Amino acid sequence: MRAKRSAAPKWSDVKKRLQSFGSPELLKLVREMFKLSAENQTFLATRLLDGTAGKALLEPYRQRIEQSFYRRNGLPQEQLQLGAVRKAIRDYRKATSDLPGTIELMMTYVETGTAFSRNFGDIDAPFYNSLTSVLDEIQCLLTSIRNQDVYCQFRQRLLDLVKKAEPIGWGYGDYVGSTVAALERRFAGA
Repeated sequence: MRAKRSAAPKWSDVKKRLQSFGSPELLKLVREMFKLSAENQTFLATRLLDGTAGKALLEPYRQRIEQSFYRRNGLPQEQLQLGAVRKAIRDYRKATSDLPGTIELMMTYVETGTAFSRNFGDIDAPFYNSLTSVLDEIQCLLTSIRNQDVYCQFRQRLLDLVKKAEPIGWGYGDYVGSTVAALERRFAGA
């Protein structure tokens, strides 16, 4: 006989309980949530503090991206954890709704991956697929927000990325070049 699974908690049940809390209890609960994880800290800081909080929180995420490729001593990581890095970028985006900050992290990912490939040689198709997938996300975000000023913030870095990616195989260099060319056409005159 199987044990009966307990149902997942429902928001309505949690909401009912929260409504019974006084200010000190609620403050204590939020403090415990804040201390629980970096993601909770990011979420609460960006929702409750001024607009600079998201930008201040970028650096730890940027470091996580770089450390996924390189150890502190500059040597390559033995096992690349690209999925974990992409999850960190998604977590930042969900927590902050900061699109320029999200694009910044995505650019860091693609730039670091490109430099990694140039330093250590061709990797494999899944590696380049991950990089091109993030580049596609950058293109989609830049196109969807239709903000020339945001594109201008990243334009030179994208153009530099084309030069750095050009000698890389697996069609990666060509893909970067065509993607950035499409962005240049889209934002002509930027």
